Amino acid sequence: MYRLPPRQPVQDIVSGVVLRAFDRLFLASEPTPDAEVIASGSVAVRYGIVYLGRAYHAIMPELVALDTGGGFAGEEAWNFLFEQSNLFPRADVIGFREDGQEDMVTVKSLDLMYPVRAFAFHPADAPVNLGQLSALLGAVPAEWPARLTDALDAYPDLATYKAQHS
Repeated sequence: MYRLPPRQPVQDIVSGVVLRAFDRLFLASEPTPDAEVIASGSVAVRYGIVYLGRAYHAIMPELVALDTGGGFAGEEAWNFLFEQSNLFPRADVIGFREDGQEDMVTVKSLDLMYPVRAFAFHPADAPVNLGQLSALLGAVPAEWPARLTDALDAYPDLATYKAQHS
């Protein structure tokens, strides 16, 4: 008999600040004078995979249950989704949507080729996210994980971000 592992969020915890400007959220290593500080200190960034045909929703996976039995949680689930899930299209992905609703969908209903979304949580164990991050601002600390820097574009300041997104 197969036993599923306990659910575990896929997240990176970084020391930084979540800023709000232009009705968007940004992650930076330190505050900037032209943005409102929403949270500071230890920030968890969890990653969402968009639904196929419904890009307005994303699921932050915590557990993948294989239709053949067994499953993966946390980092193992994340790696499985991007490296082997094409072999198990009926596997269930269990987690939370960006709106805080718990959900369970099959792998084949996710768009694994669409860019991953990043959501900020503060404190790290908060049940609801602060919102979707739009970009990284300022100097990006070397200790921030590659998954984070791959998911979000970095801009030296808000003026540069605004100039490129107007």
